[in-house]
Amino acid sequence: MYVWGSNINGQLGLGNLEENHSTNNPTSLSEIVKNQPPIGLQSCIHQPTLMHNFPKNNEVLLDFSCGESHSLFKTQYGDRTFVYGTGLNQSGQCGLSTKTLSHLLAPTRITLLKAFADSVT
Repeated sequence: MYVWGSNINGQLGLGNLEENHSTNNPTSLSEIVKNQPPIGLQSCIHQPTLMHNFPKNNEVLLDFSCGESHSLFKTQYGDRTFVYGTGLNQSGQCGLSTKTLSHLLAPTRITLLKAFADSVT
């Protein structure tokens, strides 16, 4: 799966908060300034970038949803369905306790959804 766009909170699931708009060995301040993205796009991936090792374990990606600061992915392996979250989780938007992690830099399986789904079906 390829991703691009803002990665300021790790919502692209690349395992880091890095951007890919670097200059090659700048020789002056003006060269650095010239190659900076517009304000607001400093932590932005400007070209499609492969998410390595996702989906995992031969899972098939079924669906995804992208919020401003987080992303959710739905996968399937056989008859089992899994949901993963990545990005900002300060309010629990990735489906994990905010006491656990405030930022998820790589897709993290949300295990509570399975328990919840089993209890209501």
